[in-house]
Amino acid sequence: MTSIHSSPISKNTNILSTEFITSDGKFRVTSTLPPGFTSMTGDYRPLMLIRKIELLDGNPFITVKCEPVGSYGDFRAPDRCRKQSHQVPQL
Repeated sequence: MTSIHSSPISKNTNILSTEFITSDGKFRVTSTLPPGFTSMTGDYRPLMLIRKIELLDGNPFITVKCEPVGSYGDFRAPDRCRKQSHQVPQL
């Protein structure tokens, strides 16, 4: 069984901290959406979600999947992306 507790890091921020407690251990996921800004060339609103996973106790098994959706789940992203914004190191 997994216990979940979420709370904002502080009031009036877009940072959310969620702690997961399992029989194998405990970990925290901190999520944020970077803020946008306006420059001389126009508005910039980054389309990204940043997540940090921190081990707090034990040895929990964590699986991370990325399945982006749009329009509140009515639209699913294609199976393949046209370009990759980062390189995965070869081990």
